[in-house]
Amino acid sequence: ALAGQYVDAPMLGVVDGLTLGWLADVLKYAVAAIGTMVLMQAANVAMSGIAGLSYSLATNRQLPKRLARLHPKYATPYVAVIIASAAAIIIEAPFDLEMLLSLFAFGALIAITISNASLLVLRFREPERQRQFKLPFNISVRGIEISLLSIVGTLAAFLCWVSVLVYHREARWLGLGWLTAGLLLYVTYRLSTGKSLTKRVTVTEESLKETRDLAFGRIL
Repeated sequence: ALAGQYVDAPMLGVVDGLTLGWLADVLKYAVAAIGTMVLMQAANVAMSGIAGLSYSLATNRQLPKRLARLHPKYATPYVAVIIASAAAIIIEAPFDLEMLLSLFAFGALIAITISNASLLVLRFREPERQRQFKLPFNISVRGIEISLLSIVGTLAAFLCWVSVLVYHREARWLGLGWLTAGLLLYVTYRLSTGKSLTKRVTVTEESLKETRDLAFGRIL
């Protein structure tokens, strides 16, 4: 039954297979309610991640000012969040579960690859930096200790990402298209403002907040 009628909802299939009489019917509604709450929480976490990422991009001048505007009260990049939410709704409209899962894998594996590779790069760029903890299984390269776990993580995540490109057509075209659009936006914005593509440029949070023009009348 799980491979047929309940292939897209295996938990309901498990409940339906229970011989508990009326309790099985109650559990069906319970599973649906719990699943809804879990999905709502997952969506909330995703939106929080988008807000945090957009804020980081904004303060490092990797988003145009119009997209990086912060809400005057909540100090969140609400324009970027609205655009990302609209894009998510459009992508989810066809309700193609395989496409959504492959897109999720595309983005998650890129993030994991970059995170692990960043740890390796920082070991060489900032070898004297104070670190809160140190990963085990380190090897010495040119007098600098690097973690084997980061090397394995980088290679494994990258190879998995390549497999997503090879075996999932939707993720290949939509993911690469989204990635290309982001890179073009970054390059165009940096060049149009005369900023380097490789140097870090940071701004304060206050400079990204909206300012309201005040009108003054004559009192004399």
